[in-house]
Amino acid sequence: MAGTKDYWKVKDYLPKETQRYVPTFIAAAYVGKYFKQHGLKPGNFQTHEMPDLRVMPVFRRISFGEISRVTGVGLSTLAVLNPAYTQGIIPDSKKGHFVMLPNEKATLALRNYLASPEERSAEKEVFRTTYVVSKGDSMEEIAKLFQTSVENLLKWNKLTHPALVVRQELILHLPKTFLLNRA
Repeated sequence: MAGTKDYWKVKDYLPKETQRYVPTFIAAAYVGKYFKQHGLKPGNFQTHEMPDLRVMPVFRRISFGEISRVTGVGLSTLAVLNPAYTQGIIPDSKKGHFVMLPNEKATLALRNYLASPEERSAEKEVFRTTYVVSKGDSMEEIAKLFQTSVENLLKWNKLTHPALVVRQELILHLPKTFLLNRA
């Protein structure tokens, strides 16, 4: 080992990419903490222009171009809503990468496009709907509200853990009798 935890003493022995990454990270953390002292202001993302924003996980590789074609959402809108994907590509992931879309119509179009044949045939047996997560929601509360289990919610949404994100859209597969019992 290097015998030290001091980055500046070992940096010359690291790959060039790592040599650039660490100072960039430190600078970003510094600006995030001390922006006011330097007269900086965070940009204001105009969510009021898109009040129906939705977040959904995507598990397979897909480009912004493909998402745009399927959903009708412009490439520039996808880039603004999803700045983490600098190359305009959502990579493969077993855990899923969250993608933000401007409305329910777009998430429905993308979800249908990405659905497997088994998922499409299973929908005929149940009433399929969605629930948009609000601040303070938990998987347990949502499961109780819709008379199902956390395990079902995880399975239906291909999630590996019960953590939720505000505006995340959860798929619900409810028995058709659920609606009759609510009437």
